[in-house]
Amino acid sequence: VFGLTARAQGGRAAERPELFRDTVKRGEIAGHFVHVDDGEFAESGEYWSTADDVRQTANLIAKSTSYDHLLIYAHGGLNSPLDAAKRIRALKEPFKRNKIYPYSIMYDTGIVEEIKDLLLKAQQDARGRAGGFRDFLDSMIEDIARKPVTPLWEEMKRDARIPFDEGADGARALDMFSTAFAGSNMKIHLVGHSTGAVLLGHLLAALDRRVADAPIVASCTLLAPACSV
Repeated sequence: VFGLTARAQGGRAAERPELFRDTVKRGEIAGHFVHVDDGEFAESGEYWSTADDVRQTANLIAKSTSYDHLLIYAHGGLNSPLDAAKRIRALKEPFKRNKIYPYSIMYDTGIVEEIKDLLLKAQQDARGRAGGFRDFLDSMIEDIARKPVTPLWEEMKRDARIPFDEGADGARALDMFSTAFAGSNMKIHLVGHSTGAVLLGHLLAALDRRVADAPIVASCTLLAPACSV
């Protein structure tokens, strides 16, 4: 990856049962992710993020002499926060051994989160309508049955877009990294899996809006991207 030969791992994965635990404590992945939900920092919950936390992380990475590369990873759309946390934990040390600092964008697009968001929006839209929420929910379920992918897909695309809308917290996090990395020689790489490719498209658009002081991206790799050519 990035012209490097991977260094030997400290033991095979099968000999490291901690990588397969069903829970991930925030301390295990702290400094390696930003968590946004509906365009805002997820300031509560197991994997919280705040502006101060992101700013401190960006400054520490930029000043570090232990890494030659910063890898920004966008997870696929059907990953819950726990799924993303497991992947962050599993990938963290192999990348760091190769002088690559991995930093993930965690955004709530797991299937449970998508259904929850759809139901909450349905309830809000149904207020004041004849028949209320129950009739509207019945209609929505019928529509999902006819087109089982469309509502969830549209919601996933929305969740991948809004973090980098003007003024959203994903864009704020990007500004913090851009400021911290001004003049840095560290190479920046983007990797997106599935719907993460959609998110990276919006990230690049937000980066482009910075014009003069935007850091240069050395590479962008898409894994099974959920996007057209």
